[in-house]
This record gives sequence, structure tokens and C-alpha cells, in this order.
Amino acid sequence: MSSDPWTSDIRIVPAPRRVDDIGCTLRSAFSEPMRLPDAWVKLLSRLDGRTNRK
Repeated sequence: MSSDPWTSDIRIVPAPRRVDDIGCTLRSAFSEPMRLPDAWVKLLSRLDGRTNRK
């Protein structure tokens, strides 16, 4: 951390959302995304796109 009290290394990040829970559950259920059905792979990519947008 910086010694300057007005400069910090703290980042504000968005709170987890329900779509994050869905993505984490799907990813933890399958060790490799290739094992997921195509519809789920598309869903994960859509969820990732939403969470990565600013």
C-alpha cells in the first residue's frame, strides 16, 4: 500500500450478482467447458460478456 493517505490501492468492484452464481455453479459442475452442452456454453459466454462490460 502507498504511504500517501490520499492514494490507496483499494479497488471498488461490483457486488456479486445472481448471474455470477449461475456461472460459478456451471463451471464448478464441469471440469472442462468442452463437456458442457452447447446451450450452456453460449449462456456462459453471454454471462461473461455482461459481467465484463463497463
